[in-house]
Amino acid sequence: MLVLLTTGGTGNRKEVVYRWAPKGQKPQECRTAHFPIAAYKFFRPDKVIFAATQEAAQHENCLKVKEALKDKVEIVIIPDGSSEDELWEIFDVVSNAVPKGARIILDITHGYRSQPLLLFGVVAYSGRTKHTILERIVYGALEAGKERPDGLIHAPVFDLTVLADLLEWLHAVDTFAIRSDASKLADLLITAQDRQWAVSRAEGEGLPKKLKTMARRLEEFSDSVRLLRPLDAIKAAAKVTDCSKEVEQESAQWARPFAHILGNIARETAELGMERPEELRYESLQRQLLLIKHYIHKDLLIQAVLLAREWVVSWVAWCRRKDNVDWLCLPYREQISNALNGAAKHLAAGGEGTGFGVPSWFTELPQSGEVVKLWVWLRGLRNDVAHCAMNPRAAGADSVKQRAMKLPCRLATLLELDQSRDTTV
Repeated sequence: MLVLLTTGGTGNRKEVVYRWAPKGQKPQECRTAHFPIAAYKFFRPDKVIFAATQEAAQHENCLKVKEALKDKVEIVIIPDGSSEDELWEIFDVVSNAVPKGARIILDITHGYRSQPLLLFGVVAYSGRTKHTILERIVYGALEAGKERPDGLIHAPVFDLTVLADLLEWLHAVDTFAIRSDASKLADLLITAQDRQWAVSRAEGEGLPKKLKTMARRLEEFSDSVRLLRPLDAIKAAAKVTDCSKEVEQESAQWARPFAHILGNIARETAELGMERPEELRYESLQRQLLLIKHYIHKDLLIQAVLLAREWVVSWVAWCRRKDNVDWLCLPYREQISNALNGAAKHLAAGGEGTGFGVPSWFTELPQSGEVVKLWVWLRGLRNDVAHCAMNPRAAGADSVKQRAMKLPCRLATLLELDQSRDTTV
């Protein structure tokens, strides 16, 4: 259902010729003293919701709209809005009047004082709670009109839909910044490119061509991060960084809200990005550690804990320097895990006795004692997360969070070796 949400007061109205001339469409004109009538002619909504105070609802302005649009209009009585409580009452009344799933055109032409801003807030909120869509914001700009020889003022209708777009961009940017979820950001980039190609009759000259590529790169990075694919995430981060240079000019022209955050995205991914992270070397471990820090910063603690466990195994593989062995091979990683578990049992026994399955190559590793202590601590944290507190002595959420926050610092101590020792495995 297409709904025109409008409002009006008791001010003097005079006849104006309103002109609606969106890009790529045939201009339309409507001569009227009441903009809601013109908006109805331009957009043909299924329903008009007219929010008015008791006084305004009985005024000639409202009655003329009702007379012209008849049963298409629903008058919704709102208080004056002279107090905070009344503002919330307006919010409740208008929000309840908006149908679920409606497509909304918001007219702010005759809004009194704070009413336009409040109605915009109602529509924005209903988009999240009632799945409505704010399709357009319009304003009959009488003050921008010019008097013609016919004695009438011809006024343009301003399309302020960019305000709705900004709200969507804000939500998308927040989602990515807070949780590294790029799905909404990618959708907006795709829409920005498609919209320009849809309205242009040119042969693609000067139109955006890289916004969709950036959308795919961001989704690839986001999915890899959130689904715990660290090596893919590191490679995807490098691609995002490279693409950010290519898309800079297009975003400034066709997706301006994105242009304002492009630098932040590029800096964030540049720190994480690396080509061929599957080659085990110091830089690869460093990028994975930075990704763990990224998880902590984004409050993705489960991902941080699970990756930290694998990072220690990878660190041991790097220290061992065993040629012709795939460090990502499951049996090889299990061999390292078994060595760590055996060393943990030996530590629990006070460092005495044999038969714990600790191979000689492990005891010869640098910092083998430190890594065993870290492994014991990390194994407890990982089990608290992985087993979902399904035991009577499970640690509380606060304990898990506090220990997870220490991960980057504790893991970093293992990388405090001379980088000259680095040899690619």
